[in-house]
Amino acid sequence: LMQEPLDLVVANNVATITLNRPTRGNAITPAMFGSLLDTLEELKPRTDVRVIVLTANGKYFCTGMDLGAANQKDMQGKAKTGATDVATVFEVLRSYPKPVVARINGPALGGGWGLLFSADVRIAVKSSWFQFSEVRRGIVPAIISAYVVHDLGQFHAKQFFLTGERVSAQKAYEVGFLTEVAEDEADLDKLTAKYVDHLLKSGPNAMAVVKEAVRHHVDHTHEENLAYVTKLFASGLVTGSEEAMHGIKCFIQKKEADWTAFYEKKAKL
Repeated sequence: LMQEPLDLVVANNVATITLNRPTRGNAITPAMFGSLLDTLEELKPRTDVRVIVLTANGKYFCTGMDLGAANQKDMQGKAKTGATDVATVFEVLRSYPKPVVARINGPALGGGWGLLFSADVRIAVKSSWFQFSEVRRGIVPAIISAYVVHDLGQFHAKQFFLTGERVSAQKAYEVGFLTEVAEDEADLDKLTAKYVDHLLKSGPNAMAVVKEAVRHHVDHTHEENLAYVTKLFASGLVTGSEEAMHGIKCFIQKKEADWTAFYEKKAKL
């Protein structure tokens, strides 16, 4: 019986997507990324899903591209037709309207960094480690560099790309690409739940606009960003949306906004 490359569980406004190739270190195949793209597309319009948690089964979070012979044949076929999904998945995650939390249960290598750096919140168990192992196999980490270098900075990116050294979770936190480090699996669950709870208290549309605005700021000049935020404010999305009006009303009433109830009520209208 063939194992599905992903598991999906939706509960309490959270969709948990679990990479499910533990015997292969959750290495990336076209089938896995195709399934991930389909899942993300399916979840995007669902108002009952407000946070995405990306994690994995087994010892590893993701060991990068599957370099096995069978997968290499598949990857070469995809490359010839220009249909590789690797960059597409990273881009979809990076620009996804819902917040993405990476629950890093173990080591991440190569393309696994792309998943990691496409997430908005990154929590790793203390025993995990990170490595750009491509260079040791004569491979250039080309696609993931577009997602890693800006966050990591040129100095650390070159160091990690060129040396292929292992980076501990603690070092990753100190360098600045992890949100928190968990002591063990139980603590990992606890910290993940803490950040999910924070995110569920935020307005879904407001979070989508925030993510889009941050991406715009990264890619544009100060003058362009000033024009963008001025236009954004004038559009009414900042303080004049239904969501903003509800949030302000709850603030005046000195209570937390219940976004689940708010959107359930909207759906019935």
